[in-house]
Amino acid sequence: MLGTESLWLQWGGHPDALIGLIALESAYLMGVGPLRQRYGLADDVDPRKIATFTLGVLVIFVAVLSPIHVVA
Repeated sequence: MLGTESLWLQWGGHPDALIGLIALESAYLMGVGPLRQRYGLADDVDPRKIATFTLGVLVIFVAVLSPIHVVA
């Protein structure tokens, strides 16, 4: 049986998932930042909404790329 220490240090490298999460976060930040301001699409975005979205992307990152995915 593998030791739990070695398992928890084995972060998987799924480049497609990482690229997808980076693209998702980048598109969101561009949409609520420069593009929204340039085209006058909406009022200002609450910084808490941006932080919440970013934390959600980080949770998905941990769920998909960490050893939690392997253990599950």
